[in-house]
Amino acid sequence: MSQPEFEAHYAELKREIEALEEELAHSKARQHFAHVRQRIETLYETLRESHLLLHTILENSAASIYAKRKDGRYIYLNRGMEILCNVTREQCLGRTDVDVFPHRNCRAVSKQRPHRHDDGPPVGIRGDVEDACG
Repeated sequence: MSQPEFEAHYAELKREIEALEEELAHSKARQHFAHVRQRIETLYETLRESHLLLHTILENSAASIYAKRKDGRYIYLNRGMEILCNVTREQCLGRTDVDVFPHRNCRAVSKQRPHRHDDGPPVGIRGDVEDACG
């Protein structure tokens, strides 16, 4: 979920909570509701700060970083990856290697792609790929 989508979703939920709070104005549940609302606000701020910190770290890293969904479509790439591969985020997000890079290079990259063990996360790329990004 992008930052604008995250913010819009949060604003929508906040409006719904405010409407419910108005309905509970004369109820004993109002105090409990206010407590739950405060917990939600605290959680939101914590998640927002964590997201911004992670984004800042990834964008300012000297490394070229990308992330893909299980189906191989890009969901993130940092500025270093854009520069290394001479692409833009708009060209990559939601697309696969075959959609973005020349076919000959996709085969080389897919052979070197991190492999996944059945019971764990992906393992790093084995060796270097010459001209992997085109």
